Amino acid sequence: MKDEPYGAPQILIVDDEPHIAEVIRLYLEHAGFVPHHVERGGEVLEAVKRLSPHLILLDVMLPDVSGFELCGEIKRLAPPHGTIPIIFLTAKGNRSTSCAASIWASTIMS
Repeated sequence: MKDEPYGAPQILIVDDEPHIAEVIRLYLEHAGFVPHHVERGGEVLEAVKRLSPHLILLDVMLPDVSGFELCGEIKRLAPPHGTIPIIFLTAKGNRSTSCAASIWASTIMS
């Protein structure tokens, strides 16, 4: 990763598709953010506690845990970690996904 701008907002990307995460990372870096990427749900809580990101971009369909379940775990963390905004990323744009995501997520992008 290139030099991180001092005080730039950190964004945690949670996606098991490396090519998707790379495209998101490039856009975020170009916009002045500091992106961090994890591929597995099991890595997320530790990354959230370590990084205290300003925003989490969370894939709904991860191989080891549902993004919905993971979102609930994050939101149950003590502040400030449990108050980090979450945007769900999903290829499934159906109504049930949107309804389930609206329980926890700040925004849903499909």
